[in-house]
Amino acid sequence: MSSPTCEKTGEFSVLQRKHADSSFGWCVSPFTGKAIQPAALSQMGNLQCPSWCQMLKDQVIKRKAGIGYEPQCQADGQGFSPMQCDQGDCWCVSRNGEELSGTRTPRSTGQTPACNSPQCPLPFGEPHVAHGALLCSDIMENGQQRQRCHLSCHQGYTNALPVHNFLCDLVTRNWVSDAPLPHSCQRLQGLQSVQASSEFQLSLSQGQKPCSSLHAGLQLSMLQDLRGQGLCSLQVASSTGKLSFVSVCDDSSVSLECDTEETVKAKLGWSARLSDIPVQALPDLHDVNVAFTDGKLLERAVDLIQNGPYQSIFSLAVPVTPALDMTFGCSSPGYRRVPGTTGCG
Repeated sequence: MSSPTCEKTGEFSVLQRKHADSSFGWCVSPFTGKAIQPAALSQMGNLQCPSWCQMLKDQVIKRKAGIGYEPQCQADGQGFSPMQCDQGDCWCVSRNGEELSGTRTPRSTGQTPACNSPQCPLPFGEPHVAHGALLCSDIMENGQQRQRCHLSCHQGYTNALPVHNFLCDLVTRNWVSDAPLPHSCQRLQGLQSVQASSEFQLSLSQGQKPCSSLHAGLQLSMLQDLRGQGLCSLQVASSTGKLSFVSVCDDSSVSLECDTEETVKAKLGWSARLSDIPVQALPDLHDVNVAFTDGKLLERAVDLIQNGPYQSIFSLAVPVTPALDMTFGCSSPGYRRVPGTTGCG
């Protein structure tokens, strides 16, 4: 039994062999690892495989694979032509043949998508962008011949750079803008954190000291009381009934700010890393949402303010049913919520 070999991009190597010095090998799909044909010996006696494009095209011609069109390969046979077409549409693909989002153009429009590769080299000697492609069109800018290139990432990947468009000077073959990086397309990571928060106004009772002299001490005292009352732990039960407790407070869970010397803006918040919440107990984001809501953390905290040790300090300005805002986001350094997705990149 052999272990598969992979490319640094995570795909299967097209050529697989039982072991490094084996004289027998087979050619596989880089996406599934499924064997397609035996590897052949070159004139030098080395095992070799056709490119993935050539193999897929041969499979389509022989009706062994149905993908709806016949792939077109580059002249050197090592990759897919940047533009592929069927009877109705044309679209851009990356070197491994994967369609790039937003490029499919109906033939009936009489137009074709801009799928040209950049004439300016990528940094670090890399031949192409991993998990995506740069799609370029020729333009004239201030009398200069240039390419305007757009970075398009594969499905499930996102551009980690703050920009998507780049300019290449066709005469000097140098990037006019910052050069696109070969590993700009990064795989989306799952959402990493959950936060529940609520803001409301409190009024100081008559005879109390001004807010500016009270709010710092009250903020620390209130956080300690939340912890002491068990309002900083989320109790969750697995399907077997086993209980787990997840810490949901930190030093920022209670924030008191003075609106005036008589009124205080209170913000209560609970947060946790999703990796700290047992999947067996709360398998999806809806379950996490319900756990924070059903745990009545906010209702119990408001009751502590209204009827506990703060009853004489604040007058009853807290709403009867305070609103709890739930947000899911990213907590790891450098990650941000990617718009339009449920992931971090």
